[in-house]
Amino acid sequence: MRSSAIWVGVASAAVMALGACGSSAPGATSGPSAAGSGAQLGMRPPTPTCPAAAMVGSVLGLTLDAPQVMPTPANPGDTVSNAFCVYQVLNREPGKSSSASIAIKKGVPSGEYAAVKQNLANKGTALTDVSDVGDAAGFLTTEGPTEPNVNLIVQKGDVLVGIVTGQPLQQAITLAKMLITMY
Repeated sequence: MRSSAIWVGVASAAVMALGACGSSAPGATSGPSAAGSGAQLGMRPPTPTCPAAAMVGSVLGLTLDAPQVMPTPANPGDTVSNAFCVYQVLNREPGKSSSASIAIKKGVPSGEYAAVKQNLANKGTALTDVSDVGDAAGFLTTEGPTEPNVNLIVQKGDVLVGIVTGQPLQQAITLAKMLITMY
């Protein structure tokens, strides 16, 4: 499996692991494509987009600035499309996280979550399983600059979502459930 440059520089080990185990390098397309047909035909599926800050913020209980969309360069033959979004917290309390991040991969193989989990385990980091969200999900907590961050990874069908936030796990799960139904 090739490493994906989209995740380089992300502060969270969990979100970085999404790309480190990716079966394809990140890709971006423009224009519509029939949902679900891209990977079957060897084309990238429709590129996920960054959810609106108001939607993400309402679920996380934060006031967020418009997302900073991180570049997702396309490589020939990609069958995976990516979105990586960083939201700055506008109503940040002292000692609280200053941002929230979302990574979305569309077009991943069915075993992508298991590959991410194994990759993390090989590096000595375990994901704790989460039930009742997606086909497979897990989280870990990492130390952020001011507080612990929840790092949630969820796979549902050909969609893999990673969320990093200083908010409680249940809020990240609620957001993940919304995101996996969008793609």
